[in-house]
Amino acid sequence: MRSLLIGLFWLIGLGWLEANAVIDRDNPSLRHFTLSYYIDPNKMHTIETIQKVEFKQTTPNMFTFGFVNADTWFKLTIANQSDTNQLIFQLVEPFFQRIYFYSQKEGKWRKQHSGLFYYHLENNPNYLTPIFGFEIASGGVESIYLHLAPDTGGLSFGRFLLATQSSFNANVIFGEYLFYFVFFGTMLLVIVFYLFLSIKFYESIYLYYSLYAFFCLSILVSIRVSYTIWVWRGGITNSPLVFHFF
Repeated sequence: MRSLLIGLFWLIGLGWLEANAVIDRDNPSLRHFTLSYYIDPNKMHTIETIQKVEFKQTTPNMFTFGFVNADTWFKLTIANQSDTNQLIFQLVEPFFQRIYFYSQKEGKWRKQHSGLFYYHLENNPNYLTPIFGFEIASGGVESIYLHLAPDTGGLSFGRFLLATQSSFNANVIFGEYLFYFVFFGTMLLVIVFYLFLSIKFYESIYLYYSLYAFFCLSILVSIRVSYTIWVWRGGITNSPLVFHFF
C-alpha cells in the first residue's frame, strides 16, 4: 500500500514538473508562459498523429515566426491549481485563416474552430475572436493543442493568454471600459473647469474652450454609439481582441 501511494505521488509530481503553465489562486491569469511548437510543412498531421510527434522547439506565448507556408502546431501542458475547472485560452490575433483548438473532455478530444475562413463561410463575427473555453479538473494536469492551418503562406505572429473563466470575464470588462471612464471623465472635467473660469473671470475665451471640448466629446460619443449599433447589426465583432477606440 505504501509503495502504491509513493508511486501515485511520484506520477502526480512528474505531471506538475512537465507543466508549461500553472494556474492557481494567486495567478488566475497568465500573460507570460512558454509553449512547445512544431512546424508541419506537409500539412498532414491530425490530432491523433500529432501526439506521436516530439515537440523539440519552444516559444514564448508572444510568438513571431515570420513568413510561414505550413501548418503550425502548439502544445501546452497546464497544471490547474485553481478552485475552478473552467479555463480560457485566447489568441490575441484574429487574422489567421483557420484555427483549431483541441482539449480533452471525458477522455476524448474536443475540437473547436475559429478564423477568417469560418467567418466568411458562416458570416458569424464570433469566429473573428479566437477564444476557446475548456475544462481541466482542479488539481489536474492536461495538455491542449492549437493548430494554425493557413490556406496559403503568410506572416505568423500573435500572443496567447491563459486564464480562468472568472478572471477572463473580469479582465475583459475592466479593459473594455477603463479607457472610456478615464477619457470621458477627463473631458467632462475640462468642460466644467473652463465653464467655471468663464463665469468667474467673465472671459468669453474660456466659454469657447468649454464649448469646443463639449463639441469634441459629442462627436466622439456619436461615433461610439454609431459603431456600437453597427456591431449590434453584425458589421464587425465587438471584441477586446479587435483594438479600437471609438
